[in-house]
Amino acid sequence: MPPFSKEIRDEIKERDGEKCFGCDKPSDSVHHVCPESFGGVSNKENGLFCCRECHDVLDHLVIDMGVTPFGPLNELSDEFFRHGNPFKDIPEKDFWTLKRDDFIRIVGRHKKKK
Repeated sequence: MPPFSKEIRDEIKERDGEKCFGCDKPSDSVHHVCPESFGGVSNKENGLFCCRECHDVLDHLVIDMGVTPFGPLNELSDEFFRHGNPFKDIPEKDFWTLKRDDFIRIVGRHKKKK
């Protein structure tokens, strides 16, 4: 999946007012709410304008802890993912025990099913 197209970046930039989602500083980076490595798509709904510092923080939260600005990965709708949400059937009590390696393994199994 390619990164955000220029057209999609421009739409996100216009929607977010060229300011970082996290700190309101001027921004030039688009963050995938659901990372491409987890099956995230490069559409307007899955993008947020972020400064480099906030982008790094958001990456850490989603990759290491499964938390996005829109909630935990298991609560995101299928539109954020190329092949549907691989995390949606994980019970909440179990989801919060997952770590980076678990997320990667779940995504890998989900890709094989498709």
